[in-house]
Amino acid sequence: MNYKFTALIIFLMALLVIFAEPAYPNQDKIKTPNIKFILTIRLCSFIENKCLPNVQVKDEYDSWKECTLAALEISKEIMLSQEEEFVNKNKVATQFTCKEIGTI
Repeated sequence: MNYKFTALIIFLMALLVIFAEPAYPNQDKIKTPNIKFILTIRLCSFIENKCLPNVQVKDEYDSWKECTLAALEISKEIMLSQEEEFVNKNKVATQFTCKEIGTI
């Protein structure tokens, strides 16, 4: 497959992502009834295969989606607060878990 053809395929796929209708237009309205989620995050070195202890985020979330989106935002803040040399040398990244805590 040549470069121009591959670039064209990637461009067309990007257009589909931007302009396509969502498969589930009401997906943001769907909540998991009576279930809450808690978020825990930890900072890990993938060179040493070691992680700092989990930190539980104080908020409870109404859906898995809300929990994972919060995890991504918090992970971004954590990574931005770390020194670039430290992150690159130790291959540092966050890991997170959204855990179901039952009914409300």
